[in-house]
Amino acid sequence: MGDKLVDGGRVYKIYKIKKDIIFFEPFFKEDKDTLLTSSIPISSISKTNIRKPVTRKEINEAIKFLSVKRELALPLDINTARNLLDSNDINQTVSILKRLWIEQKDPTRPFATSRKNIFKLALKQLAEELAFLSHTSIEKATDKIELALSKLA
Repeated sequence: MGDKLVDGGRVYKIYKIKKDIIFFEPFFKEDKDTLLTSSIPISSISKTNIRKPVTRKEINEAIKFLSVKRELALPLDINTARNLLDSNDINQTVSILKRLWIEQKDPTRPFATSRKNIFKLALKQLAEELAFLSHTSIEKATDKIELALSKLA
């Protein structure tokens, strides 16, 4: 009990294990949507993208990567971005954030609402895990991520 899981970019705390079923709730309780609890049979976890939180070293490397200037691929397909975020892979989340940040800063191209929404979702996912690992608020973690991204400009 008390172990943490990450599902869909959200950090959860295991609060009960009963008859081979894990019960978990959001670690950060921000609004009514974060009051919901979930459960999953232990035997089904391997069929999902639920994972343990990354290490502090991994999150620090991810944040550093956000500010590294590299030639990036063509604009990101929004459906591909959604699917990649659903994979619950922090490296994919970082890549999406970085690519959309650069697109957003390009004055020659419009930044559609759907792209803004994917950017906000990726930012929230990364910020929540960073906040958990850094023992800070989601707001402070978001600021740290945006600071790293701003070094790309």
